[in-house]
Amino acid sequence: STWRSANTTVRELKLISENESFLLLSLPVRELQTLRVTLNSENLKPVTFSGESMVETGDVNLSQCEIMLQFDAVETLPDTLEIILENELNEKYIFGYASKKGVLYSDRTHAGNSGFSDQFAGSATAPFRSGKSLQLHLFVDAASAEIFVDGGKRVMTEILFPTSGFKILKVNAKGGEVTLSRTELYSLQRIW
Repeated sequence: STWRSANTTVRELKLISENESFLLLSLPVRELQTLRVTLNSENLKPVTFSGESMVETGDVNLSQCEIMLQFDAVETLPDTLEIILENELNEKYIFGYASKKGVLYSDRTHAGNSGFSDQFAGSATAPFRSGKSLQLHLFVDAASAEIFVDGGKRVMTEILFPTSGFKILKVNAKGGEVTLSRTELYSLQRIW
């Protein structure tokens, strides 16, 4: 009865050595794969694009899903790379990577109801430098999004309150071309 905000996905923590320092990885536990019920990846072949592009989601419920995407640079990663979840009311949640700034961002400015607080809507950032590819692993439900970046090197969690469930998945590459080389989409069964 006193719960508030987002619970995070159950995680496995790993300590690795990288570039002569240690890094703590945070990964979703493998057991979450048992929640997968609807798959849409068989017809999603690699595609090279710039600008905004729709991702075919088939029967996957974007308000209760798991999304895995890998972007590979054509030459270098675009200036900005975004994942956009949107509904028919033009509410949208945007997760992005600004490669030149070395920043991940999570923008819920237009993701739905935020009238309960003038400080809720906005964008959160985290420092990050990717190589020539970027892997994103998202878990989305009706009121939260959790994004694991490059095998758990960074994780961001957001709560959001869209008026209607997300139905559209877009990717956006600004300032260059990128190849979406891996796309896996799953609806997840409810466990409560």
